[in-house]
Amino acid sequence: MAMVREQDLFFLLGPALDFAIARVPRERWRAIGRGALGAAAFAICFLPQLVAYMRLNGHPTPSRLVTRKMTWTAPHALEVLFSPAHGFFIWTPLAVLAIAGLVVLAIRHQQDRRRLAILALLMVALQIYVGGSVESWSVAGAFGQRRFVALTVLLTIGLAALWEASRSVAQRSALRGIVVLCVWWNLALIALFGTGLMNRQRIELGRNAYDAFVTVPRMAPELAYRYFVNRESYYRAHPAARVP
Repeated sequence: MAMVREQDLFFLLGPALDFAIARVPRERWRAIGRGALGAAAFAICFLPQLVAYMRLNGHPTPSRLVTRKMTWTAPHALEVLFSPAHGFFIWTPLAVLAIAGLVVLAIRHQQDRRRLAILALLMVALQIYVGGSVESWSVAGAFGQRRFVALTVLLTIGLAALWEASRSVAQRSALRGIVVLCVWWNLALIALFGTGLMNRQRIELGRNAYDAFVTVPRMAPELAYRYFVNRESYYRAHPAARVP
């Protein structure tokens, strides 16, 4: 994961703490030995990346073009979540439900499940922290908050926990409906983003909501035809495209 994006090193803290809590107190020396072997395996696997850093950057760390953008007090932590300019919760509202599911898992369950939920929330918080520490936090030009893509596994656990916590038929029906709306919101945004029918730099809630639930369904046959028959048309500006 760290060879894909350096910030994913922060995920290491979750399993490391889990290992320390669950293993070390019970079988101290064996656990320390296993931990050392795991660390050695990581170092060996990461060695090619270090060699690449040395050849490209002259030092075994990421490029200064990356490190100079970091302000480690995370001044953009709220913006990276709530800003219309690529804020995670605005572009991907399903993430709100998933994180709520992790909170429910941490509150309602005991022992192992609670520990794992708390550690998952810690890893989510660390990704918010590092994402909010980058001066280019908005990842302008990308679809949504792409730096959070590695959270997908943890968000899936949270969504499953929220489903499990919904006991009644009414609760599950409501949750199912909200999930469908959230998924459709992202699918519609993808269509609007790909066809140039939205401002790619920020969400304009009223306009985008109208297009998501009115314009995109109306254009669905045309979009499907273009995708399967004339895909190169997506690389040309749509006549109705809204230029920011």
